[in-house]
Amino acid sequence: MLAKLNISNVLSSIVQLNPQEAETAGTSNSSSADRSDSATEPGGALASTSQSGNQKFPLEVLDPMTLHKEVMILASFGDHFPDVDAVAKAKDNAERMNEESSPLNKELQLIQDMVNESDTYSMKYVMVDFPGNQCTRDYYLKRIEHFFTNCDKNAAMLWYTGAAEKGTGNWCFKDGVITFQDVFELYLNHLRGKVLSLVCDCSYSGKWRDECIRKYDEIGVGACGHFSKEQGIMVKMFTSCKSDQEAYEFWYPQDNVEVDEEKKFLIFWGKQLRSGQTPRSFASTTVRCKNGRDGPCLTDISWKWGDALLYLSLVRGKDRGKAAWHYVLVDEEKEEQFKEQV
Repeated sequence: MLAKLNISNVLSSIVQLNPQEAETAGTSNSSSADRSDSATEPGGALASTSQSGNQKFPLEVLDPMTLHKEVMILASFGDHFPDVDAVAKAKDNAERMNEESSPLNKELQLIQDMVNESDTYSMKYVMVDFPGNQCTRDYYLKRIEHFFTNCDKNAAMLWYTGAAEKGTGNWCFKDGVITFQDVFELYLNHLRGKVLSLVCDCSYSGKWRDECIRKYDEIGVGACGHFSKEQGIMVKMFTSCKSDQEAYEFWYPQDNVEVDEEKKFLIFWGKQLRSGQTPRSFASTTVRCKNGRDGPCLTDISWKWGDALLYLSLVRGKDRGKAAWHYVLVDEEKEEQFKEQV
């Protein structure tokens, strides 16, 4: 919710103290497709930039961006849809998948090319499930379990692209869906203590990000990366759209992801895509206290992630006719509305 503020008194720009975080701490306050205005720095170091009066302050993260990751890509056209038209559409997509020049093939190839181009990612599995070559949800859960159990590095990336259940973002397969809870339990049982980057490029995928945040609050992991590391529960979420949006093939990796110039890591920009989708992210490795990565945590463990992800903006305006700064706490869902008014 918006704090009380006389918008007409606002004189200039916002300083966003808690920008949306990505794999590289890349951020932006713009919905433009131009990516030249984001600032990133490897190793989770603090970075800042200023242009047109707009400043950004990415927070420190516990896991260096150059941490080596093993990668599994899972793509599915599913067969668990709310209506017949969706099933027909999925089968049509599957037919196009067999065409070398199809958008679906291009999307998978683009993802693989970016992963292979980076020096800190190792491709382990690429699995595609479509009509004529379908497996059960339990089969893919076993494959994910195998991937987690046999991960030789300190971090893993699970990237899903494909069909999702309406309203939940759950991954669709011929006999059912894979839920966030399914993947989270596999992580706790087979990968706990390592960093998991979970990329969801599907409709309603923002629901998984929201569920991840709720799960952290439910199990009592305080809203600072120190607590996540202490408990060995270090999940980073990247979704291709909000919880109420549909996703379209190819746009997310094409508009939102690229390889760092030094080929050390992938950058997830978090900007609005040309398709109208708004990517979301959540990183439990973010250090939100003043001590940084190496110091003891100064945050109260009772502080919840759901509260920590509100946007605190510093706005220059007037108070009783005199120049003054105003701190404004902005609900994430009203961020764009706030910026428009300012």
